Amino acid sequence: MKINGSAFVKAREAHLLGVLELANKADVTFKTLSRVEKGQSVKLVSIRKIIKALGLTIEEALAKRMIELDGDDDRK
Repeated sequence: MKINGSAFVKAREAHLLGVLELANKADVTFKTLSRVEKGQSVKLVSIRKIIKALGLTIEEALAKRMIELDGDDDRK
């Protein structure tokens, strides 16, 4: 899975949330959210939590190009 970090930043800012606020809301660490916003790899469960905390579904995140499936995901 490829992560579009800038799309996550835009979504967070659209919700008027700081990094720490969204991390807490998603129940992930600040470091994990920071990695996502830099486009670095994290566990799939963390991505799901962040997307849900933003009020989005996986399908919506795909449509917004926040994530891209590449068939090479081993981070379950």
